[in-house]
Amino acid sequence: MGLRRVATALLAGVLAFSACTSAADQPRPTTSSPSTTTTIEPTSTTTSAPPVAPTTALDPKGSYAVVALTNHLPTYGRTVDGAPDRPWVRLHTTRDYVTQTRLLASSDAKLVLSYSPSLITRIAEAVAGNLDHAAIVTAKRATELTSEDRDYIDEVFFTASPDQIERFPRYRDIADRRRAGRSLTSSEYRDLQVLFNLAWTSPLLLQEEPLLSLAAKGLNYSEEDKVVLLEAHQAAMAEFLESLIFLTEEGKLDLATSPLYNPTLPFLIRNRMDEDAVTQIERGAAAVNAVLGVAVEGFTPRGGLIDQANAGSIANAGFEWAILVATEPTQPVRLTAEAGDLLALTADNTFADRVATAYYEMNPNAAALDVVRYIEAAVADRPGEVVTLRADGTEPWSRYADSGVGFLESLLRQLSAASSFSPALASEVASAIPFDPGPFPPLPDSYLSEADELAAWAYLGETRRELLRARQVGTVTPEDLGSAYELILQAQDADWYWWFGDERSSGEDAYLDRLFRGNLEEAWRLLGSMAPDWARIPLFETDAQIPTKANSATPGAIEIDNEIREAEWFAAGQYEDRGSDLIRRVSYTFDEETLFLRVDFTSEVLGDSAPAFDLYLGAPGASGSALSPDGLPLDFEPDRVVRWRATNPVKVTGVQPYPGQNTGDADVVAGFDGDTIEFALPIAAVRADLRPGDAIDFRIVDVSGGPERSAFPSAGRGKFEYPNLQQGTPLADIPDQVRDDYGPGRYTYVVDSEVAAGTYDLAALKVRRLGGPTEADPDDVGQVQFEIEFQEPLNNPWSAPAGFSHQT
Repeated sequence: MGLRRVATALLAGVLAFSACTSAADQPRPTTSSPSTTTTIEPTSTTTSAPPVAPTTALDPKGSYAVVALTNHLPTYGRTVDGAPDRPWVRLHTTRDYVTQTRLLASSDAKLVLSYSPSLITRIAEAVAGNLDHAAIVTAKRATELTSEDRDYIDEVFFTASPDQIERFPRYRDIADRRRAGRSLTSSEYRDLQVLFNLAWTSPLLLQEEPLLSLAAKGLNYSEEDKVVLLEAHQAAMAEFLESLIFLTEEGKLDLATSPLYNPTLPFLIRNRMDEDAVTQIERGAAAVNAVLGVAVEGFTPRGGLIDQANAGSIANAGFEWAILVATEPTQPVRLTAEAGDLLALTADNTFADRVATAYYEMNPNAAALDVVRYIEAAVADRPGEVVTLRADGTEPWSRYADSGVGFLESLLRQLSAASSFSPALASEVASAIPFDPGPFPPLPDSYLSEADELAAWAYLGETRRELLRARQVGTVTPEDLGSAYELILQAQDADWYWWFGDERSSGEDAYLDRLFRGNLEEAWRLLGSMAPDWARIPLFETDAQIPTKANSATPGAIEIDNEIREAEWFAAGQYEDRGSDLIRRVSYTFDEETLFLRVDFTSEVLGDSAPAFDLYLGAPGASGSALSPDGLPLDFEPDRVVRWRATNPVKVTGVQPYPGQNTGDADVVAGFDGDTIEFALPIAAVRADLRPGDAIDFRIVDVSGGPERSAFPSAGRGKFEYPNLQQGTPLADIPDQVRDDYGPGRYTYVVDSEVAAGTYDLAALKVRRLGGPTEADPDDVGQVQFEIEFQEPLNNPWSAPAGFSHQT
């Protein structure tokens, strides 16, 4: 089947597939609307028989290795036009999934490849022409990008591993420029549009035209180059889907899938969501069958985990075998259920752990040899042994310098050349070797441990109970009930809980957090109820926004009156943000007793009684409400608020507890000249024991005209860091060359999206003597202060108690 033919067939399948779409799938008026995947009812699906593979006679006394790669991604949101608002389905296909099928096609090995139904569905949608928003923005002329387009590019187009960026020097230079806070030219944006997509392209595709020439070009790309690139990506996705059928027919591939939205099935059973477990299993099979037109026989549940109660549903959905993860892998065993037998092959996590954490640091051939030796040790002196290996086929490859191509190519070659065992398909094992019925295999316990994960699951449970209540009351239409249920099923996706918490980061944690809560909030709306407050409060703490300009530790003399003197604020820190309708800049500085603030408005407000804002403050240890009175998320828990109103005369309500009653104004001094206001806030009114290095979180909410409208900073809370105001005696001031952060010559950064290049690059060292003997205290020995400056700002993505994570 040619590419044109498979694309046409997939288009027909997706159109039929979309006819069953629930109302929840329709675009919503947000840039990151709750996401959905097509609804498929098993009873309405017609599929063909599985592709017939060449007959393979397995020797029951032989030894075999079944190797499986499981692939899945979250169900991302959609734009108002219905386009996926993230490119990861397309880009993981063009980088990882095409690599898997191409290497398998050119080898003599055999693999089990599993793709979640929601993932296969969205790949098919992309092949049928529903491009993701990143592709749409890539196709735009660089000179015609809007401010929203540039913001999106800044947010998404630098999401790549250091190895991906370093492959293209121009990409690295643009990333460095962006980290330095410099604006990009149209030419740089055009190059970035191309290089981001090239960095997420399989090295196998970059070795052939037309992408070979594009990669070699390196910079100064044209608008026509972008067209060539996107067409190559479209062709690669169509090739991938075609290869799944072709490789199955060739007897090299077992195609498997998971429940519809890839939940951890034991969680559903444990939390009395048995109905949902059956729905996820049955509709998952129907979705893949509808898109590919074949009946998939293999089942790979998330984490390799099922509950004994799931076995019958899995067999009833047409699955013949499943690959599970056991605490102690056993030989395959047949699980007898009312609907029929299900062959369970079991693996441990050794292979998965080494692929994710070890092999990327090794020579590819040595890493592949380690896998072969692991299998050889397992089958030694044990004729008839079947060894099953299972690993994630999507997430690990960003850690590999070549996106895993070298390791996978060597692994397939060495598997097919092994003498003590043979690679086999799970379907061959299931049909050729008579395994007896046996006990349920010993699967590891599954649990959620971190507070964010537990909170997310609690939100899901509360929403599920609201669905049951709405069903009983009977006032919600069947269409809205179905749409709400679809969103609940999506919220059961284990990927949400995998990325929540401090153990790991997706690089887009805040986005996934918003999308997860947004889906549940939309479910409550469909059910005719107001979602609880948690729907508007982030699950986990995010980094404070970084000031546009740092504050000088030298206190300035700020005179608060109705005249604004620019010279007084020269050394002050600044936040600038174009996302607020009312405020364009906030400046801040300190003396030992006072926090000085200056707010510059977007236009003159003198004579207009409508402008008003509330300034929320929270020092370390603050515990208040993370929502404003009207429910606007503040991104932290403030315990103080200052309210400003442009009445005549201007009214300032001083530092007050929040939430709480007015207890009398603290001594706040304010000055106003029509388009700028200055404040002097007593530090003791915010926190009496504030120490140097402590930060006061802040956010300003625009309440002009009554209803809350926007917040400053728009992307989240800012912070006023209290400096060390003791000048001391300078002992040393040593600058250091930047971009020399490689230790003795070969040190490299860990592969983590939270650790940017430059994080450990020393920029300066300052040493001061503070204090010392005085007439009042002759025994004071004083202190020596070391101030270390890094090229990158100190961030705290892992919530370290020191206030920064990477350098602790």
